[in-house]
Amino acid sequence: TSNINAKLHYSNGRAIITAASARALGGEIRISGRLEQSKAGNPLNLAIAGSATGLDISSVPVIKHKNAQGFLSGNFVLSGTTNKPKLDIITQLRHGKLNKIKLGTTAARLVITKTGLEVKRAEIAAASGIIRATGTIKQKQLNITMQAQSLDLLQSLSPFGIKDHSGTVDFSGSITGTLSNPVASGAIEIYEWQNGRYHFDYANADI
Repeated sequence: TSNINAKLHYSNGRAIITAASARALGGEIRISGRLEQSKAGNPLNLAIAGSATGLDISSVPVIKHKNAQGFLSGNFVLSGTTNKPKLDIITQLRHGKLNKIKLGTTAARLVITKTGLEVKRAEIAAASGIIRATGTIKQKQLNITMQAQSLDLLQSLSPFGIKDHSGTVDFSGSITGTLSNPVASGAIEIYEWQNGRYHFDYANADI
């Protein structure tokens, strides 16, 4: 973190932040609010609101992973205490990429605590389709419920060197495992699949 600017007032155990900004995580964070100590020796109570622009997702501690890329912007509220903070975020991701798959417009509401990240709501444009998800990431373990609609099979598989399949995929299920080794389970439906001279109109399977 560098280039910190702040205006604040302190009195009787309460700090009022009228405006503060900092360069951090590759972007900029702006905040205002208050920190208050109800009793000597107690942790500070937090009531802070702010905005962030251009944060590098690969530098965010709770997400940090080489397979997650992109830049976050949005608004947030920091509550709780200094020893048990809670961060509510409404955010958008641009230039996103996860495990070689490029992501389009991505919007989410997230809650971050010391124990991990909760995805309250996420909607991601990817492979010409839409992915919706809720769930948690704790200690790099995934527990995500997901629905995917109208994903282009060729666009989904090409980043992994598989370029001889085409069609459209729907998926409803869950993602568990880790960021580097995710495991999908659920129901998958494929429409207009083709591989060379082989073709079928529709197929479904449980995975």
